[in-house]
Amino acid sequence: PATQSHGHLPIKGADGVLITFAKCCRPIPGDPIIAHVSPGKGLVFHHESCRNIRGYQKEPEKFMAVEWDKETAQEFI
Repeated sequence: PATQSHGHLPIKGADGVLITFAKCCRPIPGDPIIAHVSPGKGLVFHHESCRNIRGYQKEPEKFMAVEWDKETAQEFI
């Protein structure tokens, strides 16, 4: 999986947390994102419109609102 292991973490407030970017929707800096906790993967980030998370919308307590660090989003553009 694509995990962030070093350098500047692109997610605001996620310092020191294992993160994985979902392969199904491949969110990039600037995309609207949502995250859920997955054993062994840490926080898994999906694009808000990813069809793989639609079924989980019945369980909103499993998701958290997250946003890109503004510097990262600007650097990507």
